[in-house]
Amino acid sequence: MEKFQSLQAGQYWRATSAIPQKGITLDSVLLLQSIKWVDDTAHTIVMRAHPSKFGTREEIEIPQPDGSTRSTYVSHGTHEFLLKDFLLQFEYEPDADRIRAEETARIHSSMQQLQSELMEAQSNPGMSTELYPRPYRSRCCYRSYPTVVSLHRRRCSS
Repeated sequence: MEKFQSLQAGQYWRATSAIPQKGITLDSVLLLQSIKWVDDTAHTIVMRAHPSKFGTREEIEIPQPDGSTRSTYVSHGTHEFLLKDFLLQFEYEPDADRIRAEETARIHSSMQQLQSELMEAQSNPGMSTELYPRPYRSRCCYRSYPTVVSLHRRRCSS
């Protein structure tokens, strides 16, 4: 009952196990977006997908009891859980702000590294051979890889 009383929209909760049918990985920290009530009792918990996945669609493999896997698609927007299932699969995450700040810092670092590589590639055309394997330097590179266009405009023939 104590855990139930602390449920509030705006809190962050950590997945204590992978939930493959919803595309949620172990230790994902998700926002509790809302609570649906039935007869003045919390019934369904609505979690917002992780920001790195929100608004995307991905193919996932769901393990089956016989050991095989089944392939399906998941759209990442919100995930709904009955209260009982939610409490079994999530725990409150008090350090959500720190976790999001670390995730954001990793993304910014990755972006800076990519920007640095692109700047270097612009000043060193020979580097494009390392960045883009041979298949991407073909005549179709204009359509599929716009950054290749600027790097290989002189090399690619139409």
